[in-house]
Amino acid sequence: MPSNSPALSKQATRAKRRANSSPRRKKKILKKRRSSNKGNNIQINYEILQYIAVMFMVLSFVCLLIFSFWPIFLIAVPFRLLSVIFALVAAITLYVYFFHRTRFIAIWAWFLLPWHAIFLTLFIAAWSFWWSVSISAFFFLQGELRWDRENVIYRWESFISYFDGALSKPIFEYFPMKLHKPSRNSKLNKLTENHNVKNKIIFSYHPHGVYAFGLFSLVFGISSGFQNLFPNSKGVLVGVANALLHIPVLGTFFAYFGFVPASKKSLDKACETDFDIVVVPGGIAEMTKFKPDKEVLYLRKRHGFIRLAMKHGRKIVPMYGFGENNTFQQFSCFKQLREKLSRRFKVSLVLFRGRGYTLIPFRTPLNIVFGTPLDLPKLENPSNEVVEQYLEQYVKSVEKLYYDNRDKYESYQDKELEIL
Repeated sequence: MPSNSPALSKQATRAKRRANSSPRRKKKILKKRRSSNKGNNIQINYEILQYIAVMFMVLSFVCLLIFSFWPIFLIAVPFRLLSVIFALVAAITLYVYFFHRTRFIAIWAWFLLPWHAIFLTLFIAAWSFWWSVSISAFFFLQGELRWDRENVIYRWESFISYFDGALSKPIFEYFPMKLHKPSRNSKLNKLTENHNVKNKIIFSYHPHGVYAFGLFSLVFGISSGFQNLFPNSKGVLVGVANALLHIPVLGTFFAYFGFVPASKKSLDKACETDFDIVVVPGGIAEMTKFKPDKEVLYLRKRHGFIRLAMKHGRKIVPMYGFGENNTFQQFSCFKQLREKLSRRFKVSLVLFRGRGYTLIPFRTPLNIVFGTPLDLPKLENPSNEVVEQYLEQYVKSVEKLYYDNRDKYESYQDKELEIL
């Protein structure tokens, strides 16, 4: 018996090999190998995913809006359950999509304020239509009736100091955004040394772009380095479109940051303070003049900021934001119609998109360069000829600022500047 044991063991191993080599067994082994390798070969197409996410989010918002009118649909559908489901779906979509794309909460919080407003409004509407109407009415009243932004400046120093640090730093790191003051500009250096409450400045920013992100570099002076470049500045008041300050809650925040209406009355009031002033001469009109192949400034008909500087005896320092027009992709369709409607209603109608068709701007370097100051005589009521003369000098100063610095930045080396 013992002598036959090796032969029996050989026969057993052969039988096992035959069983393993059977077609059914081979199929099982191949299936296992494919399933194990499948996870290693997964390639997620994020371009398709971002479109699906946006469409799914829009669909969720539409469903939320429909089901928020509960007096109509209360009998037809179980409103409460559906509202909760759609609200959760929208919240999960926002969380997964935006947090994955931006990867840090600070950018999500700063650049998606309009999305926050839409989502919160619809979320409240999902629970009660009448609550959403009441809250909207309250915000409208506090925005339109309580605040007199034409005559009162609401700049809150402690509020700005709270944000000017860790809370605002992500804005400057995201692009990144940097300020540049040419060391060889003797006229600018002299102005910086003599800069005080009796020798105040109007900073003039170009181009407007979509959001004019460069303005935040002057508001948050510590985070951006503006305070180091102009150490004697007491802070700035920024002239913006009046409609921006009437947005519920958000308009109040902007007012606390030092934003004031860009109207003659309001800017005259601002110039009486010890703060420096920031204006964007191109305004709404410049936003609709955008051309992808060149930089376009709307400046030759802008006499107001020249008159303002002469009336209050302030010098004008031009600034150019290289990269401002690259923060969003703008579309030129229906351009003439949008220009007419923008002039008619004094609201900029610009078609644009950011990353993944959202309101998050593209991550492109934003370099803001200071130009040579323009000295103006102090005149209470300057004539049109005098204003035109100094405006022409300012236009030449902006052209020099652009062409002296465009070769330093890659996307601007072949771009021409057109001033309308």
